[in-house]
Amino acid sequence: MADADKSTGIPHFDTKAATESLLRESSLPYTIVGPTYFYDNLLGGLDGIRRGRLDLPLPVDTPLQQLSRRDLGRFVALVFDDPDRFVRTRIDLASDDPTPRRMAEVLSNVLGTPVHAHSSDADAIASPDMRAMFRFLTDTGYDAKIGELGRLYPEVGWQSFADWAAQLA
Repeated sequence: MADADKSTGIPHFDTKAATESLLRESSLPYTIVGPTYFYDNLLGGLDGIRRGRLDLPLPVDTPLQQLSRRDLGRFVALVFDDPDRFVRTRIDLASDDPTPRRMAEVLSNVLGTPVHAHSSDADAIASPDMRAMFRFLTDTGYDAKIGELGRLYPEVGWQSFADWAAQLA
């Protein structure tokens, strides 16, 4: 996952960071791919979205770096097709960074019905791990280099949030 190589205090990030560290210290060839938040995570709340409410435990004007599973698959295919190009590298992936408010606007256009972004309370999340992750996303956020990814790997055909959301119509 993206930013797992940084000290975040998020348990599932830190566990991955320890694993990545062991890999880097080894003599094994590797490529570490760090996806950000997936657009598809919204599908779990699709019923609420269709009723006009996009709930995320983030302020509505905080950018959230994201990508589609399609883009992740296409990028990993590049790695497999040309492993020497990527050997001993770590690459964080994102294709767009809409705010929840912008996501709601896009979803409104796609669904033809008003959708409003609401910021739910991250402190109310039962899982300490997920609570820590959404605090990180609010306070720091992912740091994938979206523009650079598009320039270096145009063959992925990076999908914007709007392009991804169009399939929900």
